Parts: sequence; structure tokens; C-alpha cells
Amino acid sequence: MSIQQNRESYPVIVIEGLDGVGKSTLTRKLTEAIGGVLLGTPPVFELEVLGFARKHFDDQPAVVRRAFYRFGNVVVSEQARALRVDRPVVIDRYWPSTVAFAVGNGESVEVTQWLGRYPDELLKPDLLILLTADERARLARHQGRGTDATVEEQRLERQKPIREKIVEVYLTFEPVVVDTSELNPEAVLEAVLGKLPKRV
Repeated sequence: MSIQQNRESYPVIVIEGLDGVGKSTLTRKLTEAIGGVLLGTPPVFELEVLGFARKHFDDQPAVVRRAFYRFGNVVVSEQARALRVDRPVVIDRYWPSTVAFAVGNGESVEVTQWLGRYPDELLKPDLLILLTADERARLARHQGRGTDATVEEQRLERQKPIREKIVEVYLTFEPVVVDTSELNPEAVLEAVLGKLPKRV
């Protein structure tokens, strides 16, 4: 299956959602199914002295952490602009996550100006998919990954109002919502493939 937006570029598809809803599995399967390229925010890179960027900045104060994630959006946006010339681009988390987590954590009143909006310097995706799952399924999947939870992930597990606020912010970006609670990975992929633009 090959999807082309027009003669000049292919679509950019963003997959969003809380940890444990199936984003990573879907983005890999979707990328393979449509012959695309997979990007993620923040991009993975190593810094001299500091080591891997995400690990370092996830341990910093909120204002520093959020600045890093915003920068990561700019990097991925520029990568997507270049790559979409040749093939579809799938992005695992993007600007909506940066806004959603900032609002959910009550970090800044100013960030609310970006509800449902993208800064001019960022490429706006052609399709935004929001994966959701009930809390039982989400926690089971997340714990089954065997990876250490970030500070934000630990807060999400404890505080339902924060989870709900983050999802509310995601919805301001008018995504296509897919509930993965009762779906296996193949069924999630089929559901998302059915939402893709019919451009060949």
C-alpha cells in the first residue's frame, strides 16, 4: 500500500496518546504497511558531556524540559518536510503532546494559547490519530513493557484528573480517535488504515 498526497509530497501522519495505549506498536506497523518513514519526538541524539538528551532533560525542571521538547518538535518538523517528498511520514508524538503535558501539569497559563493550534514554524500534519484505552488496559500494557516510567508517567498513574486534562487537550486538535482497549495490534492497525486519506 502506497499513499501519496499529491505530486509534490506525501502525507504526514501523527499518532498521539498516553503511554500504554499502543502508540509505539502502531507506529511501527503503520510505517511498514504504507511504506513510510518513522520519526518520533523528541528525536534521539546524544550530547557531549550530558549523554542522551531525553534522559538528561526529563530530569530537569519543567520549564527546561518543555523547552527541550519544543525544540524537538522543530527538528522533527524539518525532518518531515524533507522526507515527505519521497514517502509518507509517521510521527510518534508531536506538538499536541507538548501542549497537552504542559497544560496537564499546570506548567504555564501561556501555553493555553496553543490549544488546537500549531506554531507557524511547525509543519501541520495531514492526519492526527489519537489512541485511547481504558485505564486497566493502559496500565497493563505500560507495565508489561518492562521500562522505567518517567516522572510524568508516574504522576499519570496516580492522578486521574491529569490524565483527563491531557486527553481534553489532545481533543482540541480535532484528532481521529481510535479506542484500543479491546483491540489487538493488528486490529488497531486495520482501524487506522481505514482512516487514512484515499490518496494514491
